[in-house]
Amino acid sequence: MKPLFMLTVLAIVLLAASNVCQAMLDIEQVDKPRAKELGITIRVIAADKGAVRVVLEADAVGPLKSFKYVELSMRDGPKFTVSATLKNEATEPGHIYASCYIDRAMLDQLTLRVVAESGLQRDGYDLRIKDFAEAVKAK
Repeated sequence: MKPLFMLTVLAIVLLAASNVCQAMLDIEQVDKPRAKELGITIRVIAADKGAVRVVLEADAVGPLKSFKYVELSMRDGPKFTVSATLKNEATEPGHIYASCYIDRAMLDQLTLRVVAESGLQRDGYDLRIKDFAEAVKAK
């Protein structure tokens, strides 16, 4: 009788655990033409000496309709150095506005990821800032 009870408990635990799974994040590397299709604008603006302000703007429509957050990440080669979630500073519903300040020399290490989530489907759109930064004049 004891093995039957243990088997029943194991079956219940496995059944419950199968419903508590994390959605997988599909990541797309986004270049300038694809960013334009998605309606994403990246601006790099000269700030203080040696620093720039990076601004990401978009409307939450199409693939971004279920927008959740913008994540900043920095890598030194294969190694992560920083990862942080940026606050959506938009003042109107359905708009995405996130920004950060960074040392101009580190732009080639910076990636912004826009994440949209619908049910168990999560999509990440990676924008490498060095691909979007034009020559920024020093202040």
